[in-house]
Amino acid sequence: MKIGFYEMVINPPFLSHPIGHTQEKRFTSLIKGDLMMRTLYINESTPILIVTIDTFAISSDVYRKLSENAQEYFKTNVHVIVNASNTHSAPSLFSNLGYNYASDYIEYVLERFEICLLKLQIKEVNLTSSFIQKPIELNYMSKQQNLTISLLQLKNSEKRFITLVFLSIIPNLISQNTNYLSSDYVGVLMESLKQLYPFESFMFLQQGYIDHQLINNQDLTYQDCIKITHQLLEPIQRIMSKHYTGKSTSIDYAQVSVETKYYQNISCVSLRIGEVNMLFTPFKHHSSIEDNLKKHTLIVGLSNNYVDDVDQLFQSLQQKKEKLLKIEREKLISYL
Repeated sequence: MKIGFYEMVINPPFLSHPIGHTQEKRFTSLIKGDLMMRTLYINESTPILIVTIDTFAISSDVYRKLSENAQEYFKTNVHVIVNASNTHSAPSLFSNLGYNYASDYIEYVLERFEICLLKLQIKEVNLTSSFIQKPIELNYMSKQQNLTISLLQLKNSEKRFITLVFLSIIPNLISQNTNYLSSDYVGVLMESLKQLYPFESFMFLQQGYIDHQLINNQDLTYQDCIKITHQLLEPIQRIMSKHYTGKSTSIDYAQVSVETKYYQNISCVSLRIGEVNMLFTPFKHHSSIEDNLKKHTLIVGLSNNYVDDVDQLFQSLQQKKEKLLKIEREKLISYL
């Protein structure tokens, strides 16, 4: 098994507009909480590249360019999965639903992606994995929620190599009042983990539950991201302090396309790493989707594209008229 990881700052070197401010454009060069790109390469029999980007969402053509760059670099067919953290305080890599691209920023991110590929430190490992889930409580939620944090530890034998952190909380804490770019609480959390565990790597994956919203008002600032992180670190540190015996790990990858009346070839990816089966979709989901999970352990939204928000019936909320047809909802549900 081969595995490699590299991360890179993707702060724009020019004035940029945070995408969350759709009503009032504020161009700024100020940054509180670096925007990051993280790349994880895994190759058992087929190479897989997981990419996470601190941005609101990623359009399908931006995803396609990232994938094409990966194919060209590795000179072989690489399965690329790209997940957006959904921070509302970053330049736009998304053009749909009323949003517009920051085209100069796209080119900059593509350049940084090529550097990530060059610097991936790929090595042979005896890959094992441990998967742990813990309930968490946050004072900053807009309403009481049953929240879970999930950690997938990938190890070289029993030495932790990278920990994948799965959370469903949308990072829009400072979107309404910021005059700076920010990775929101996601960046603070990842940086804090690096400081606590300097010889390990971490990657954040956004599950994207539309009902898991943080309180958002004009009085909140970047300091609140720091306070949230302190609450999140407690359960994570409890997990990290314990030794979980790694299980022998293999990798499986599969794709499924969901046809709808309004969207064609919506692509979802099923990725199994050891005992954890993840379904990557281009949606933001209602948390009730967990009630339908039978084949999969986790669902990860905002991946490879952003199509729309869907409620517990998997119906589109966009303009209250576009709906996934019944047969298509059933197809998606059956795949869970």
